[in-house]
Amino acid sequence: MAIEIRPAGVEDVPALVGLMQAFYAESELLLPAAPAARAFADLLSAPHAGAVWLAERVVAGGAAAVGHV
Repeated sequence: MAIEIRPAGVEDVPALVGLMQAFYAESELLLPAAPAARAFADLLSAPHAGAVWLAERVVAGGAAAVGHV
């Protein structure tokens, strides 16, 4: 199993929100998807404000998001 890490783009927002929701769920907290998606989209649209990196497990036929920073 190979893991690749790359800069996230706006197209990755759904995967990033899913990862954050899973993280919050470990503490039995809910993360509203819409505000989280807006926050990621705003950040990823303004490179001067910061960045997000996405870790993906490479599998036959594609990749699956497994983490972010």
